[in-house]
Amino acid sequence: MRPIAEIAYDLAWTPDKMGVRLYAPEPVADADHWGCTFEIDEPLALRQTIYGICSLQAPVLALQSLSASLYGSNTYRNGELGLGGIFGGDLSIPAMITFSIKLPIRFEDSSFAPSFAVAEQDQRRRPANPNLPLST
Repeated sequence: MRPIAEIAYDLAWTPDKMGVRLYAPEPVADADHWGCTFEIDEPLALRQTIYGICSLQAPVLALQSLSASLYGSNTYRNGELGLGGIFGGDLSIPAMITFSIKLPIRFEDSSFAPSFAVAEQDQRRRPANPNLPLST
């Protein structure tokens, strides 16, 4: 595996950095899907493979999971994880809507969401019954 993206985050209590790597998606043997792995160094110490139906979906889902792992961590919430000496702010990875109340960038507001997807999403209405599909 080779990383396709990596970054080193600042930790408030040490000059050491916390490395994060996203690896290129790879086909899963004997299956019709792809896996994309990401790693987060100590103190979070996480390595996870996320699966998608194609080589495009797998890294998008992996980046979303990576984002949730970073912004949802106690290290971030305690203001101990940062970038460029600024702690508890933007980590240069768009945050999922769940975390967007406190964060400056969301997936929905970023270049990760094509304009047609945002326009389509704006035209949908939520049904009264949450078990029913979205209507247009």
